[in-house]
Amino acid sequence: AIGDNLMIGGGELSAKHMGAMVDFYPFGNTWFAGGWRLTAGYVTGKLDLAATLTGDLSGVAGSAIEFDLAGESYRYNGGDITATADINWKYRGPYLGTGFDLGLFWGFKIFLDAGVVFTNKTAHMNLDAPISNVLEHWNDSTSSWDPVQGVPGLETQFNNAKDAAFADAQEELDDLKFFPMVKLGFIYRF
Repeated sequence: AIGDNLMIGGGELSAKHMGAMVDFYPFGNTWFAGGWRLTAGYVTGKLDLAATLTGDLSGVAGSAIEFDLAGESYRYNGGDITATADINWKYRGPYLGTGFDLGLFWGFKIFLDAGVVFTNKTAHMNLDAPISNVLEHWNDSTSSWDPVQGVPGLETQFNNAKDAAFADAQEELDDLKFFPMVKLGFIYRF
């Protein structure tokens, strides 16, 4: 929940990967430290994350949510809000990590591994925020809040500023050249 009346709901997470790995145990079969290993290899995978932000701001004290975009002030003032956000990342590249194996019984082991995939593929994100009936713009000349929807120049100005803000955010994501991974699982050796 965000505040009293806004909730993140309808979230979906999908992640899968596959790779070829080589493990190196620097301490061999030494008691306790023998399960520690270094891992290297090549991984390819995909991460999809989507969420919906919903809520009703009607009747909430201080219900307006104000924000600045491209030097202009906007606010959501009352009513129902539904927004969607998603991020998609298809990655592939060399993997370096470390972890340990802990023997349980009869060839079963539990393992934990943490590392990164060094990739040239970047994540892509999207946010769809509503403007219908709830978004207002601060008008300096009249010192009042005006609706955005239905005002042709204002609606276009907001959409252009939103697109520019997401282009800047995407440039920041494009600089992220590694995908972190943590794995926990079971191994059976026979």
